[in-house]
Amino acid sequence: MTFNELVRIYLLVFVLHTLGSQCSPGSSGEVNRDSLIFLLPDPLAKLGHECLQRSFSFCLMGYKMNTRVANRQPRDNDEAQFQQLIQNKFQTVNWFSFKPDDAPEGCCSYQTGWYKEFGQRNGLSPASYYNIVFNFMQGRRDEQLVFVKVRWNPAICMNVIEQLGFGRGLLKTQGGKGLTKRFVMPPSGGSLNVNILKGTELKRVLDFRWFMTSVVCVEKPELCPPNSDLPASSRNSELEQSVPVFDLRSLNGWKFT
Repeated sequence: MTFNELVRIYLLVFVLHTLGSQCSPGSSGEVNRDSLIFLLPDPLAKLGHECLQRSFSFCLMGYKMNTRVANRQPRDNDEAQFQQLIQNKFQTVNWFSFKPDDAPEGCCSYQTGWYKEFGQRNGLSPASYYNIVFNFMQGRRDEQLVFVKVRWNPAICMNVIEQLGFGRGLLKTQGGKGLTKRFVMPPSGGSLNVNILKGTELKRVLDFRWFMTSVVCVEKPELCPPNSDLPASSRNSELEQSVPVFDLRSLNGWKFT
């Protein structure tokens, strides 16, 4: 076999490997990925500070999906219909808009934008997207953490969590220093206690059940009825046993910057 033949074989293998990587799950073309994304109140993060004006526990960002689920075509009245559905309901799930155009109520161009990009575009009617967002307890109990947005805090050498997304897909992080560093949740509900986790613990501990039990249900118990089968006591116990809880005042150099 000549040198040129070896080069051609090498190039062919390289091209086939590259094409296979581009089409494999978990790449930028990951299929059937969806997530319900929450924003955490945070006094020194831009959006987190806006959220803090509305809630001490959480704000809903919206529902993302990357797969078309129906052949429904957009209709002229979709936006008006969606706004009508949410205008008296957005507060119930803390789905607030922080756009100046939506002040002071916090509705509804921002929310409608999410529907247009991720609902209408993927074949969902206004009512279908509305039901997914406003009934997020139904059918999502066992969903996993798939998205974490963080910023790096050099004073404490940790990733400060700003947003969490729960749904289907591989875990993706945005910002910060990656999964090799520790992660910290901003204080929730007015507490001075914070949870600190290793990157390897994120997906195991911060699942949707934990978030509902420890964050959402604390502020919005009406979203977590007694028959919701959320194991509140056992889940909180597991978190307390496996994840260190610190008082903010004990963390030297702590700043949400």
